[in-house]
Amino acid sequence: MARLMSLVGSRRARRPVARALAGAGLLLVLVPGLGRPASGDTNPSPPVNQTLEVSPEISTAVTGDPNVSLTARLYPQTPPPNDTVISFEVENGPIDHDGDTPETPDYSCTIFATVNSANDPPQCTVPLEPALVPGTSLIRAWIDSNLNASVVEADLSEGRLSSRATDCPPGTNDRSVADGTCQQGTEQPGAVAEPDNTDVVQVNFVPRPDLLDCAPQQATDVSDTVIVLPSAGVPFSCTVTNTAGSPVPNPVVDGENGSDADNGRYTNVDANHP
Repeated sequence: MARLMSLVGSRRARRPVARALAGAGLLLVLVPGLGRPASGDTNPSPPVNQTLEVSPEISTAVTGDPNVSLTARLYPQTPPPNDTVISFEVENGPIDHDGDTPETPDYSCTIFATVNSANDPPQCTVPLEPALVPGTSLIRAWIDSNLNASVVEADLSEGRLSSRATDCPPGTNDRSVADGTCQQGTEQPGAVAEPDNTDVVQVNFVPRPDLLDCAPQQATDVSDTVIVLPSAGVPFSCTVTNTAGSPVPNPVVDGENGSDADNGRYTNVDANHP
């Protein structure tokens, strides 16, 4: 209340000054946007001199995989002058829950100005939620320099392949660059020339492969290890299930005796029973 009274008082105090200036023949003109941030940006910041690249450019993960992540890197590879927030918006696909809404990004991470050593590149990583169904998601990332989510600084017209030179540089450990999938498509640099503060990447979610479950067991995966006592005729059983958890009819299961010097092998004698 005290602050409100102060504001009211300050406004009233300015009125005689305005009348005096008008009486002196001065014309006061209100210029829209002058003296306040544009587009509702209440926290403007200096222009960013670094550009953004996210990797992997194209990746493939099975549904249900909790270990899918994206890494954002600033270029040139020097620490930014201030902590830098990178925003990520999932635009579509199986891990999108709210549509293409860059005003409310789905993920964010911070690239810190202070690093542990000179060898640490300025980067940050975000884990993605597991996909429940197969499909493809496009994810747009950008440098959020104004820290105002309502003012989107991303190049919204940039495509997944904005530039082969910047998205798919040779010599990286990005598998999509090595196998050539990164370079496929038509370049869509968007409204801002590359390189810029935005990058769009693609994640392909594929069905989980059939799972093999053997008992006595150590793990459930596409392969399984069975612990069998060293005596002849000890049976073990395996079950193959699909992504819905239903048994797969007549699967072929191969086994390798890892502790046998002659590398003996086992093959199934009937459905689901090697």
